[in-house]
Amino acid sequence: MKDGNSEMDPRIPRMERVLSQAVGRNSGPKDQHYVTRAYQELFFAPDGEFSVYDRKRACFKTKGKKGVAFLDEFYVFIDDNGEKRFDVEHAIAAFENDAIPIIKRLCQKEVIDDLDRTTLAWFIAINLLRTPQALDEILVAYKAMAPYLKEHFGDEATAKKYFEDEQGTNPLRAAEMAAYIFGRAVLAPGRQAALGLFLGALPIVYKRIHWSHWQILESPAPNARFVISDCGLANLAEDAESVGNFFATGMQLAFPLSPRFCLVSHHSSGKARVEYEMSSVNLVRQINEATAWASARYVMGPNRRQLEDVVTVFDRQPPTWMPVFPVK
Repeated sequence: MKDGNSEMDPRIPRMERVLSQAVGRNSGPKDQHYVTRAYQELFFAPDGEFSVYDRKRACFKTKGKKGVAFLDEFYVFIDDNGEKRFDVEHAIAAFENDAIPIIKRLCQKEVIDDLDRTTLAWFIAINLLRTPQALDEILVAYKAMAPYLKEHFGDEATAKKYFEDEQGTNPLRAAEMAAYIFGRAVLAPGRQAALGLFLGALPIVYKRIHWSHWQILESPAPNARFVISDCGLANLAEDAESVGNFFATGMQLAFPLSPRFCLVSHHSSGKARVEYEMSSVNLVRQINEATAWASARYVMGPNRRQLEDVVTVFDRQPPTWMPVFPVK
């Protein structure tokens, strides 16, 4: 990346090899994190403390290296032969292994190249879509869209052709999707259908993040550190009139890199850039509250005292829009 500008090829050279190694895996870890354990470790205090607020139980916990936000065989699916497959878990882990060192380099204010940016954009997109909350929302949205898609396409053959030609879906899956829209098929049980839709949505979300401007905010003080949650990302409105929509022009995405740094991506009419900026205590608090509000269950950070302050937001009425983030 030269002079903060990026003109990258959106492909990762090793992606094909990584995915090929993940295909057909019939074994893997039982505990599968939907917030990467290595990412959680970036938010441990120097003494190893990791504080967690559990919204479901309204209590604080101190966790060890295993962290939180994992479920038994969460990304396992059953193949056509009735066998358990761990492909998705292994593929996600490969991206994690590549992305964490890049995050650490950004936190050292090192320059990253085009491949680094591409890898991190994929990792952030995965983090947004991989959570239980996101998978449920994807499935609900797809079910709600079916009647409209049926009316839009008019017939099953047209729908199948669209999924094949425009979305790059393989013929078998394109036929299944078209059949579902026109009432001749049902979705796979459990979260299996959601996993398929998650994989289909990844390239779209990746491009949104990849081609945006990256503004990396630096915490101004030890008592104003960034926290994370099990939501993947937090949406921030550029102004009070912005629509609370992932793809809306005025929306920005906050992805904490460490307690000290937070990456905020937003639409840019120019070339994608990376810029650093010293934040304010108030802006850190706004982003942390947005992160907490977006959580499904867990809010995490290195300092329990600060976490206690952040989660007081749950005692107040939710904001009518997300915190305003000033864009230069």
